[in-house]
Amino acid sequence: MRFTVVIGNPPYAKSQTENGWILDLMRPYREGLAERKSDTHREEWKFVRCAAYYVTTASAGIAAYVVNNSFLDAPTLRQMRQHLLEQFGTLAVVNLHGDSNKREVAPDGSADGNVFEIKQGVCVAVFRRPPRVPDDQSPTLRYGDVWGTQDHKYKVLCSNVITQSCDRSITPDERWRSFLPRNRSVDEEYCAGVSIAEIWRPVCGIETKRDDFVIDIERACLERRIEDFAGSSLSEVDVKARFGVQDNDWVVMDAKRRLGRDESWRDAIVQCVQRPFDFRWILYLDYVLARDRGLLMAGMRRPKDSCRNNCWKSVTRPM
Repeated sequence: MRFTVVIGNPPYAKSQTENGWILDLMRPYREGLAERKSDTHREEWKFVRCAAYYVTTASAGIAAYVVNNSFLDAPTLRQMRQHLLEQFGTLAVVNLHGDSNKREVAPDGSADGNVFEIKQGVCVAVFRRPPRVPDDQSPTLRYGDVWGTQDHKYKVLCSNVITQSCDRSITPDERWRSFLPRNRSVDEEYCAGVSIAEIWRPVCGIETKRDDFVIDIERACLERRIEDFAGSSLSEVDVKARFGVQDNDWVVMDAKRRLGRDESWRDAIVQCVQRPFDFRWILYLDYVLARDRGLLMAGMRRPKDSCRNNCWKSVTRPM
């Protein structure tokens, strides 16, 4: 059976199904991505991929969805956008905005409502595949915004052919394939700069998996918490409940016993930069952290190495 028209409003949710057929179809959306984390398996993108599959199988048709608008410019969905450009000859997007997570407001500063009672911004996307497309013809992408209250957006959607709201043509850039309009007048100047990735080799920092337990703004608060933990006479269940910890990459009670025997654990409390300019104290012991990044963070525990130690102190001096 062939479908030439596919319309809908797919669920906006993390992956709920891991069917082999759809996962195979999703491969073009992940091809060439170097990111370790991506949301290409979300349910709405599976529906978009299904629509593209059915229309292209029929050799011509239209797919139209009211969908999560993050696909318009999310870096991890650039291959999805590229694939849509390859599959369809004409694409039209009406961005209905309304993303309260981003605290969006209309360009004039007035309130911007969502067409649904959700926080995620949405858009109407219409993809058309004509029966024949010349090999030398590039796909066309039309774009439009609708801002304002929920009632205003309903009126616009009910009074117009939806694609009439698309008042701009967009040529997606080669790198990100963004479907959003942007000012490219400063691209040359921006690209003339030095990439952070060229200055520093990408590395991963410490991973605790229990920030609330081993990190604190105040050193004294962290010391009291670790003292209470190490010296507690509560049962295993009560210890885990009180301190909000669970067995996963560590065994809670084993770590508790080791801390109880370790008379020098206070020396392992050092400063760290949890986020840019966010200086905090951490209990830097390998048996309470998920990944201490030993060699990478060696300078944190080498007071005799004056060069490394002074460098660390200068970086972490409170502002």
